[in-house]
Amino acid sequence: MSVVRWEPIEETVERMRTDMDRLFEGLRFPLTPFQFAKEGEVRMPVVDVEEDGKQVVLTAELPGVSKEHLEVECNERLVSLKAEMHSEREEKKNGHNGRFLRKERQYGAFRRMIELPAPIEATQAKATFKNGLLRVELPKKAMPGEKTVRLQFD
Repeated sequence: MSVVRWEPIEETVERMRTDMDRLFEGLRFPLTPFQFAKEGEVRMPVVDVEEDGKQVVLTAELPGVSKEHLEVECNERLVSLKAEMHSEREEKKNGHNGRFLRKERQYGAFRRMIELPAPIEATQAKATFKNGLLRVELPKKAMPGEKTVRLQFD
């Protein structure tokens, strides 16, 4: 039997990390674009949704996604983002053959559904995609408003 030095700080930190991993394991979305994605999984894109009186604007960060591998669909209450990121490694035949010391970039497919805060006119939506940033402008559906009528006195 060998004698091993007890490291209480390292043990405590490792236990905390394990507990935190277990706590966040069930989440369907990452807290940041790079956290909590396990090996073989693709992280979900981070999304901002803004609303004003006339439209809803969705902005998504999609680094590593090309326009050809991106699908954006919407209906009155949802926007669907579907994309695939391809590994550069597949394209390199006679290139770099070394082993990875650190591999943080991820490849694969994802689909994310974003619920909208108000009904929109899907047929009038406009999307732009440049430098890995998707911007979708979704005009709000005109809601039947209450008509106010001024009454005259006899």
